[in-house]
Amino acid sequence: MCDRDMDATGGRGLQIVESLTDDWGVTTLPSGGKIVWFVMGLPVPTVPLPPLPSLPAIAPAPSRPAIASVLQFR
Repeated sequence: MCDRDMDATGGRGLQIVESLTDDWGVTTLPSGGKIVWFVMGLPVPTVPLPPLPSLPAIAPAPSRPAIASVLQFR
């Protein structure tokens, strides 16, 4: 990626994506436009987390498909 003028009002979106994510890419669509995808890991806690309170047993929720973050531009 090229360096942008810090006073520019646009053009830094993918630089932000690159700086905040573990992996990312762009897929060009045959119909025009593109899909920008990314993978972002969770931070590791720096202090131990307190134990979770005990909760009453409940029936498991029906399984749902995984959700992926995708931005589509035209």
